[in-house]
Amino acid sequence: PLAEAMFATFIFDSPVLPGSTITTTALGFAIDYPEAWTIDRNRSTANEIVFATSLLESRESVRVENSVDSLMDIKNSFVGKFSPEAIKNVGQLTVAGQAAYRIDTSEFGTSYILFKNGDKLYTITTGGRFPLDSFRFIE
Repeated sequence: PLAEAMFATFIFDSPVLPGSTITTTALGFAIDYPEAWTIDRNRSTANEIVFATSLLESRESVRVENSVDSLMDIKNSFVGKFSPEAIKNVGQLTVAGQAAYRIDTSEFGTSYILFKNGDKLYTITTGGRFPLDSFRFIE
């Protein structure tokens, strides 16, 4: 029910076809996703878009939460959830004009990209395939 209400706020390139753009004003972003991907409606929620890729257990996703904490505090808290051996690298980058942290883990080769826009925290979970260059904020 809640997820269905969220999907109603999405604007897809007319019908949802591979290689489409998803725009969600509720979550404040738009993204162009690869041809082989679709939106996984079974794993997506009101605050997370999960993409189904050609890989069976893929976890390419964008999660949005409200947060007034600083990005550095969020990063430190996030890293603290893992054992030291699980963290392979923590680096900085820019996503859609915003400072971001990339946390690479040894857990299934998963990376997490954390960034904020206003009071919204965005967490991208990726196996290295997420199209960061096409991510953009919308009003």
